Amino acid sequence: MNRRLAALAIAATALLGLTACTGAPAGNGASPAASANSTSSGSTDAGSGQTVRQACDLVQATIEESAADLGDISTEDPSRAAEIMQTAAAAVAELPGKVSNTEIAALLPDFTSAFQSLADALSAVAEGDLSQATQLESIGTSVQESIQKFSELCAG
Repeated sequence: MNRRLAALAIAATALLGLTACTGAPAGNGASPAASANSTSSGSTDAGSGQTVRQACDLVQATIEESAADLGDISTEDPSRAAEIMQTAAAAVAELPGKVSNTEIAALLPDFTSAFQSLADALSAVAEGDLSQATQLESIGTSVQESIQKFSELCAG
């Protein structure tokens, strides 16, 4: 049971890291100058017309909506935690169809893969496969690295 609790803590930490890493760049508190820079600095994707800022805002909104249920994660109910992560992974998996800016779209395969891996591992732990608990930390690191790349592009 201790490994299950540790797995839930790692998953929750990874998701909390998502909101912390993406909070500033995506428009919630971003300065008007930053928004103007991303729109006018050649960051508009000629084929779609979607700016980096617009794509970043879309990804940010999806992450925030997914993270909204984090307060419901409890070490007492690993199945609910797994369900929350699967819902978040499904929302993130829909992003490639919504993001047409090529710069941001290029980040989405790694982003969605890392998110799904985290959800799958947490589901396995919730079902009693504690061998997956040891992988949650490295998967969480992968998720955070994907978020960091996203944050760097959106901040620029």
